[in-house]
Amino acid sequence: RPVNGCELTMDCSDFLRSPGDGNLIFSLVRGITTVLSARALYPLKFVVPSPSSNSGCHIEEENVKDCAWVYMIGHGGGLVSGDRCRIQCEVGEGCTAVLTTQASTKIYHQVGDGFSSQQLDCEVASGALLLLLVDPIVPYARSRYIQSQTFRLAACPLTGAALGSLASVDWFTCGRGGAGEVWSLEHLECTSDVRIGGTRHPP
Repeated sequence: RPVNGCELTMDCSDFLRSPGDGNLIFSLVRGITTVLSARALYPLKFVVPSPSSNSGCHIEEENVKDCAWVYMIGHGGGLVSGDRCRIQCEVGEGCTAVLTTQASTKIYHQVGDGFSSQQLDCEVASGALLLLLVDPIVPYARSRYIQSQTFRLAACPLTGAALGSLASVDWFTCGRGGAGEVWSLEHLECTSDVRIGGTRHPP
């Protein structure tokens, strides 16, 4: 569904060359989920806490040792007119990864016919778990925002059952209610596409 004739498409040929691009790779190192890569271009930023600060994230399940956290941050606390973020995330076999934010994502008012957008494309391998636990989106008055999230979970080649796991929170508010902005946005579109072994499933 285009806005002013524009559609979101993930073109990886120029990835990590455009403002707002980001790449995350999680992998097991000596049995512990580790962030191997966390690269981002302004206005996007990743914050990776030290392993010691993640000590509170022990999951009491067999074969799950620990998890790694990454905070996704936008300079200025949100997206201004024309900002476009594209994030690729790979969660390796057996990993437990948490993607989160430090505060709500503000969508500031747009100038002209532009819009702000964010794309998240995640691959979750066999035995891996991705937890997307973010604060809500807060659309300001006269804002236009499109969000697209795609999750590809590994599947058993024989049965088609999911071998990767996902827990995702996707939510938004009516705007800055304290400032009298209640549903004063111009456009808000959030879509999630969950695929198991290449087959699309409703989120």
